[in-house]
Amino acid sequence: MTGDHVRRLGAAAVGATLLVALLGACGGKERNYQIPKSLCGVPVLDEHIVEDVLPGGDEIDPRPASTGDIPQHLYCDIHIDNKVQIGIEGTWRPAGFTAKDSAVDHLQYGAPSTDHGRYVYWEDGATTAFPCANTKQKSGAFSVYVNAPRADGDMGEKMRRFVASYAQAWKTRLPCGS
Repeated sequence: MTGDHVRRLGAAAVGATLLVALLGACGGKERNYQIPKSLCGVPVLDEHIVEDVLPGGDEIDPRPASTGDIPQHLYCDIHIDNKVQIGIEGTWRPAGFTAKDSAVDHLQYGAPSTDHGRYVYWEDGATTAFPCANTKQKSGAFSVYVNAPRADGDMGEKMRRFVASYAQAWKTRLPCGS
């Protein structure tokens, strides 16, 4: 083996080591927590959809909250390693309230919609609204808004899938028609 050949092999080994290190750094932190069966009392219908919007980390801690007001606002902040990664807001609304109305309420003017306006999404969030009459809440609809304040890149389509699944699950526990 010549000295030139040894230098080339050494350079290749150093390059491969650097590439592995860079790829490991770009991959983000490993997920060391399990996706819970529910997030703030709302069942998780598809674990993979939730995995798509949550980063790696060691501990997940969903924290529910609500207002005592009528109509009531329901909140769920999902913390990973003590940092909010996903914020969820469910709000009782007047009849006829739409996903576009919810997007405008959250200052998302002109964001794209899908499914005939049923969902509106943007780079780090999404929203939807559906009919849900409730006399106690003095409401005829319910909106669900999700936001990923620490999103790394465009997560719009993932957030749209998440809000669709979460809203579907929320419908199962809301007292619509009461």
